[in-house]
Amino acid sequence: MRDWAGHARLALSSIICCSAALGYAQTTVNNTVNNNTTIIVQKQQTVIVRSAVPAPRTPPPREPPPPNFPFQPRELLPYMSPRCAQLYEAELTGFTRRTGTSAAVGVRNEFQSNCPDAVSEARKSLYQDKLGKYNAAQDQKIAARNSAQQDKMTREQCSELLRILANKRKRIDSMSDGEKADHARSEENYAARCKSV
Repeated sequence: MRDWAGHARLALSSIICCSAALGYAQTTVNNTVNNNTTIIVQKQQTVIVRSAVPAPRTPPPREPPPPNFPFQPRELLPYMSPRCAQLYEAELTGFTRRTGTSAAVGVRNEFQSNCPDAVSEARKSLYQDKLGKYNAAQDQKIAARNSAQQDKMTREQCSELLRILANKRKRIDSMSDGEKADHARSEENYAARCKSV
């Protein structure tokens, strides 16, 4: 009897192990009743949960920084009022010539009192002028580059068209009237389009 129970336990262990290995999700074993062992193995649907991984976000393209235009202080003078320009120039001249301290301080105080925003406003105006000239120069470069590319494309197309016409000219005598008319139109198109190339 003990041997039989041992064999039953061994068989039960084998079934449980195999069930787990094969993916059976639930194993129910009833206890021995009257020397009878009932083993019930139920298969449960396997659910696979996959976590959603968000796609990496592409950062927006960075705009190039605005150009920096160095300038000389005297370039600000045309963008100031006459009085502010006179005081600012006097301050610059006094600094250059090392005017006496009292005179330089007097000019500086008068300029700061009468023209507190003159320098900053002049800088803005000067920058806008320089930026406008810079943008115009950039536009001219882009236009020249596009024109050069277009000229290159036109030359390549005209070269290919001339090659086709040259081959047709060799067999013009064997062409039908319709083919000769098409060829004549092609010659006219080539002359009109590629004459200046």
